[in-house]
Amino acid sequence: MKVNMIPYLPVSKLLFVLLILNGLVLASYWADPSPILSDDLNLVDGVLYYSSGNTFGVADPDTGKVNFTRLVEGEITSNLLFLNDDIVFATDQNKVAFFNLDTKNVSYVQIVSDYDLGTIFQLHVSNDENGLVGVTSNTLVFKIVDQSIMWSAKPLCTDYKQGTSGITTGLDRIYGTCGNELVGLNSIDGSVDWQVQMDAISNVQPIFYNDKVYVMNINGKLDRYTSTGLSNKNLFLEDKAIGNIMIQNGLLYVITSSGKIYAVDPIYLTIEWESQTTSPLKFTYSNNQIIVNHDNNIISGYDPANGELLWLL
Repeated sequence: MKVNMIPYLPVSKLLFVLLILNGLVLASYWADPSPILSDDLNLVDGVLYYSSGNTFGVADPDTGKVNFTRLVEGEITSNLLFLNDDIVFATDQNKVAFFNLDTKNVSYVQIVSDYDLGTIFQLHVSNDENGLVGVTSNTLVFKIVDQSIMWSAKPLCTDYKQGTSGITTGLDRIYGTCGNELVGLNSIDGSVDWQVQMDAISNVQPIFYNDKVYVMNINGKLDRYTSTGLSNKNLFLEDKAIGNIMIQNGLLYVITSSGKIYAVDPIYLTIEWESQTTSPLKFTYSNNQIIVNHDNNIISGYDPANGELLWLL
């Protein structure tokens, strides 16, 4: 294991586009004086898709020129999810919107429940063809297949006040946190298959990889569970995670509130490398780099293979 710190390196304009992918408000770095103010953005096949308030838009990532915008029914509250020929997102009217990339038309699915839904904040592709699952701020989970509700919003928790850090999908289940519990839902009907108690609550979304579920609690403990909820292995890091944990190219990446970036072997749960940074807010993986946003308006990029600092601006 080694610790890497190197000085500033210059960056190209392309890396300003990578800043967009972190989902923060974006100031314009293009010649066009009109900025794109965004809540969430995704760059796919050379096209930039973004959301801002009640507007969904399409832009050129090289010039920043906005090519298309569409007002939608309500404020956009979730991530932008790519599902076949549609970009899918949720609004504060508890609707899931499907924007068809070919026709440019938007269709909606209204989410209903006997419970107080709260706000839909996260969407994921399910294991079904044309299927997705979503979760609300009040820990209710729902499933849509072929733009029809397969099952309506069901509670992940018995007490929604416990809160959830999000969900993930894998095999025939949906995995989510509920306070200090990890819950496995049956993807077919939304029933609870199992739930296990963790040492502390989790503040990051669990992830599913290689038939295992990975979740990290606020005490810095990274736990791995089987798809049936059996504790499999764990690793203690020094502090709670910032943003989410992610797995790319066979390594699990975590950034902690103390500023450490860890690369962990997900099979053995051993630290491959660590790098020290300062005041991190969130991070993402793009263009084969780890991009870190800092609270002092600094953006940095790290080599995912060894943790070396590539650039800083």
